Amino acid sequence: NGETTAMVNGATLEAQGTGNGIEVLSYATDDDRNLTTTTKTLHGLIVNADAHHELDNVDVTGVTALSSEAGVAGGGTVSVNTLEGSTLAKLSNSDVNKSGAAAAADVNVLAKDNTEVDSHLGVTAVGIGMEGAGAAGAAADTNILKRSTKAQILGNSTTKNTVNANLLNAQAFDRQDVVTNAIGVAASGGMYGAGTIAGTISVSKNAAVTLAEISDIDSTNNGLNVTADHRNKLQLFGNSVALSGAIGSGSIGLGIGVVNDDSDTRANVINSTIKHNENGTAVDSVTALNDTYLLTEVADAAAAISLGGGASGSITVDNMDNMVMTTIQNSTVGTADKKAASFTAGANNSLSTKFATATGAGGLGAAAIGIGVTTVDTSVVTSVDNSRIYADSINLLASEDRDVTQYGAAGAISGVGLGTN
Repeated sequence: NGETTAMVNGATLEAQGTGNGIEVLSYATDDDRNLTTTTKTLHGLIVNADAHHELDNVDVTGVTALSSEAGVAGGGTVSVNTLEGSTLAKLSNSDVNKSGAAAAADVNVLAKDNTEVDSHLGVTAVGIGMEGAGAAGAAADTNILKRSTKAQILGNSTTKNTVNANLLNAQAFDRQDVVTNAIGVAASGGMYGAGTIAGTISVSKNAAVTLAEISDIDSTNNGLNVTADHRNKLQLFGNSVALSGAIGSGSIGLGIGVVNDDSDTRANVINSTIKHNENGTAVDSVTALNDTYLLTEVADAAAAISLGGGASGSITVDNMDNMVMTTIQNSTVGTADKKAASFTAGANNSLSTKFATATGAGGLGAAAIGIGVTTVDTSVVTSVDNSRIYADSINLLASEDRDVTQYGAAGAISGVGLGTN
């Protein structure tokens, strides 16, 4: 649980932007949703909060029991990873360049948060006994991420603060990248009687609040940029194998994968007056973006050799609950004689989920069942409320792209068999 904060509060500043500038890191993602990093030189006032979190976890457990009578082995691996906290860049109750708009001085308030989790679990259990054998192996992996990333320029709600700039810039960028892999293997064998259970449970819960906001500000500038950008990439894999061999044997294999993505991404301009130095040159943008990619693959197998039965089941559940919203409220952007060249207010939500379940069973009697569920509950809104926009071109956009792909395979080989999805 960590907090990263960069803040200017109750100050009066003059930022001329005539120096050599300051280098800061800038983040984006490529076509495969991998992080890309560049360095940018910024001028003027820079309030920059930048946090990076990386967690790598590998746990493997193995147990073996051998006996001339009864051999029983059990093994388990459990991992719980939790990352919570906030990254905040904030300019509040402050006046910047109040004496006049500095043509070369930008005002940058930047919050960036990047979280990466790589977790791998494995367990093996082997039991061998002439008069009876048993083995159980289970791996459970849980990852919980809850991060808040905010870039805010806030004035006094009673008497607005003045923030003049070349570019008035508030950006919040948040990225969560999680890879989790759980493997469970169990085997038992003997002359008479063998029972085996193998299972994996993988749970990943990602929650994020990403906010870029300008509120209660009077500003004269040459351009406005307010961007909230959230990126989520989650890959979950679970595999289990259960084998038993004896006269009278049974095997059970179970794989469960649950993914929950809950994000709130907003870009706001509220109770503010934005003017421009010249007519028809400023480019104004207020944008909220969310991109979510979920890949879930769960496979399990159970086999009973000789006289016995096998049962296996795979369950995958993907839940996506996203709010993406851009709001212009009680504000004025531009004037009748000094309009912006263009004004864009947009909200975009891009969702891609792919999951596969595979389950197989073999024995004298066998059953294999695969279950997959995807739920999508989203809201994408661009709102202009009680506001005036002056621009040569005005674009108000709200869009969502969904790509849902599901694969299921179930097979049973036996005298009496059932395979279904």
